[in-house]
Amino acid sequence: MRAYLRKEALGSGAGLRPVIFLDRDGVINKRMPVHCHVLCEDDLEILPDVYEAVSIINEKGYISIVVTNQRCIALGTLDEAGFFGINDRMISDLSSCGAFVDGVYYCPHDGSDGCSCRKPGTGLFEEAERDLEALGITIDRQHSWMIGDEDTDIEAGGRYGVNTVKIGEKVPDLLAAVRMITGKQ
Repeated sequence: MRAYLRKEALGSGAGLRPVIFLDRDGVINKRMPVHCHVLCEDDLEILPDVYEAVSIINEKGYISIVVTNQRCIALGTLDEAGFFGINDRMISDLSSCGAFVDGVYYCPHDGSDGCSCRKPGTGLFEEAERDLEALGITIDRQHSWMIGDEDTDIEAGGRYGVNTVKIGEKVPDLLAAVRMITGKQ
């Protein structure tokens, strides 16, 4: 399910384009304790250096798309309006520092729902691809990446056919991952 796509910013960049797909919780914002979720705007704590990392993504010409599982919606602890409010806050905080997320795609299902959008499924990537293609943009999978902090993120990116990097393994955080990908120090 799509939550947000900056069509006005993407409309002029038709053709083959690289994308950096980002998990949200644990990559962009501080991960909540086990069995807890970001349930309101005040729970959202953007991690250090994320502003710089997203700015580099933008500067280097990558499309930045967040792909996030949001089981809390299926559990009823967060409704979609609340989820949109949290994402609006994330987008606003980033843009206030000149960093822009081009899209946010989310899965509101529980793992037992059997949907294709919940990572490690590729439905979120495929929906983003369809939306971008409607704007004349083709994802350059060879030069695109999935950055996540969970095995499901990495598996989803691999299944979709993009490069992957897992936070906490070869890189400590999003900024280090983005620097590795772009070569920007």
